[in-house]
Amino acid sequence: MNDSKDNIWTASNNGIVVYSPERNNVDILRKNVSVSSSLTSNVITCFYEDFNGTIWIGTDKGVNILNTNNQFNYILDQVNLGDKSIVSILENKGKIWVATKYNGIYIFEYPTGKLLKSIYEINDEISLKDKYIKSLFKINDRYIIVTTNNGTISFDTEKLLSKLHLVEDGYASELNYVYSDGDIVWVASTFNFFSCDLNTGKKIYHSDNLIKFNINPGRINYILPDYKDKDILWLGGVDTGLIKYHKKNGVIEQYCNDCSYGNSLIDKYINCMAFDREGKMWIGTNIGLIKFDIETNQITQYTTANGLTNNFINSILFDDNNSVWISTNKGLNKFDIEKESFTKLDGLSGYQFNLNSGIKLESGFMIFGSTNGVVYFNPKDIVSPKGSNNKVVVGDMYIGKNKAIYDGNELVYKI
Repeated sequence: MNDSKDNIWTASNNGIVVYSPERNNVDILRKNVSVSSSLTSNVITCFYEDFNGTIWIGTDKGVNILNTNNQFNYILDQVNLGDKSIVSILENKGKIWVATKYNGIYIFEYPTGKLLKSIYEINDEISLKDKYIKSLFKINDRYIIVTTNNGTISFDTEKLLSKLHLVEDGYASELNYVYSDGDIVWVASTFNFFSCDLNTGKKIYHSDNLIKFNINPGRINYILPDYKDKDILWLGGVDTGLIKYHKKNGVIEQYCNDCSYGNSLIDKYINCMAFDREGKMWIGTNIGLIKFDIETNQITQYTTANGLTNNFINSILFDDNNSVWISTNKGLNKFDIEKESFTKLDGLSGYQFNLNSGIKLESGFMIFGSTNGVVYFNPKDIVSPKGSNNKVVVGDMYIGKNKAIYDGNELVYKI
């Protein structure tokens, strides 16, 4: 078979030979029992290339699908991280920090992708061996916070120092989210919501204000700065709904599905939030995606009924064209705001991504962490799948060695 790129595919009883005239190179594809995505058999019977450039391979043990137009890259294909579950990613001074759940942190040089350092046994006093990582937070170019299930570790990237913080004012506490606006760090922990002045170290607790509105401060797990008002924060979390919060005056408004506010959210469980360049807020929940116009209070809801691959939203990013990229528990989706349409990304439809493990780099590249490693790509290089009105024509069908009779309506099995 000659494919659309003029490659020559040759079938045999011992795999596939692919000759590329452009590269003057020969590739051999065979079954590999140690690779789950390899051919199911070396006995090749036929080939077919569809309109998306995907090669369908017939063997004596079923059909195999090979996507030669793969537009995504996978770090686990290049580096063994020891743990496939990637829980957090951040960029700092030309380096990419990748946190695995159980096997420490890996620091890569960007854009070369060279592994510079791994962090697991930090020193005699600090180790990640008996902990699992929850998230990474960048305070500024110098300080990075690592939250775990057993304390918080702060890294001074200039002096290469680290410090373990086990308690918060004498009580064991985990940090749910950390946001820095420059001089002030805003922290949501399992007990409190507070701010800390980086220059003086002074803490101010804001939990009482939240409690007045029947909001449990320990349930806040996301903090988003307003896109134009530096005094406004937007808070979200578990059983909280969306909270508009003034840094000095406290709660301004709460939006949730059983609040008195009429145009309420579909769910009180908020996983992530982001603003597009038009100032619209996009909210990821456990049961779908929400677009919220903060000027008119208009809410638009999107679920699997509208084209999402899954309703559990883990991360929301925007590319340079203002398209929305949404990672879910079952794949990556692209949403065209102007066309109001979703695109399911070929090759990633079954991926389970991790909560808040997506990042857009200054270069425009996007990186998403999943339970099966890291996926990274340039959105400009991603081509949406083509559509086709081709009809499927059913020929002969067999169940084992017995032919099944198909009359166009139902299968009739005869022995």
